[in-house]
Amino acid sequence: MSAEPQTTPPLPPGPARSELAALLARVARGERVVVVAADGEPPAALVPLAELERLQEAAEDLEDIRAALASERHHAESGASPEPAEEVFKDLGL
Repeated sequence: MSAEPQTTPPLPPGPARSELAALLARVARGERVVVVAADGEPPAALVPLAELERLQEAAEDLEDIRAALASERHHAESGASPEPAEEVFKDLGL
């Protein structure tokens, strides 16, 4: 497994724009996560695509866990029988 990319201190848009090609190359190689700040607030970041995909998958997994916990809570509170696993998998597109 490769090392986590280093995060830059927030860059103002001007320097980020003037160094964009070099920054993108470092991000693409997984060396850096570049944070761009406007008016002191960091509204955007450049991240390696693999890291973005990993974060998106983790967010989807978390949403599935939350849905399962909510369903479990509903069944515990209502006394209803849980859905068969096959139905749950079908609903989730699995």
